[in-house]
Amino acid sequence: MFVLPTYKRPEKLRQFFEMSRDLKMSAPGMVVLNGEDQRAAYDPVFSDLLPSNWEVAVMQQNVGMLAATNWFFNHRPNLDWYGVIGDDAVPKTEYFDMKCLSLLEPFSTISCMDETADGAWRTAGLNILSGPLARACGFIYPPCTWHICGDDWLQTIGPALGIWRTATDVVVSNSGYLTTGQPQDETQQTGYRDFGNQLQQYHRWLAEHGGYVMERVRLLMQAQNLLPAEGVSRWRISNYTPPALKAD
Repeated sequence: MFVLPTYKRPEKLRQFFEMSRDLKMSAPGMVVLNGEDQRAAYDPVFSDLLPSNWEVAVMQQNVGMLAATNWFFNHRPNLDWYGVIGDDAVPKTEYFDMKCLSLLEPFSTISCMDETADGAWRTAGLNILSGPLARACGFIYPPCTWHICGDDWLQTIGPALGIWRTATDVVVSNSGYLTTGQPQDETQQTGYRDFGNQLQQYHRWLAEHGGYVMERVRLLMQAQNLLPAEGVSRWRISNYTPPALKAD
């Protein structure tokens, strides 16, 4: 199930759902609205475009992307998979959700491509974690910052344990400043506030706790004979067959 935290971006969320509808998204999800005071601005989007298998949860105030994402995990702790997608996401590939999910393994994290130069080495586009991986970690993203470094964690544990998969035939871009060159909006400014101190918080968490979390995941994988014996390439072409192409 996807979680999509959002803050002061009703029109960008509208664009996401319009594109997702046109690209035949079918996976379920939940929008986590960061602030009860924004409900009126978002209600038209929900009434017009929210898919029937999506839900809405409303936080009393803005708690930040990571807290909203991990609230969802704590609220739904037993799912088969957890996907995170931004409210500024711009999907470009038909069946983007199912193509990425076709790469899901018992312990895995999945990303795709975007339209930035960093997409070749970042967990770009969207992030998906298998349920066992999220439960072994105890979170979707490390609960130590307001917005940043969730992807940094996946880029650390993913290669170390050979569990990162990237769908090379899926593009999910974004409408943020790194792609468009437009000035940061209020949501981006809020997300990246106090960046230096936030970065320090993540690296302190990584030093104090990250190694133990990684070792726990490694041991659980080893106990289930799921730990790769050698390095594994992260690059994959999805193996999802669209319904229209399936044999009768």
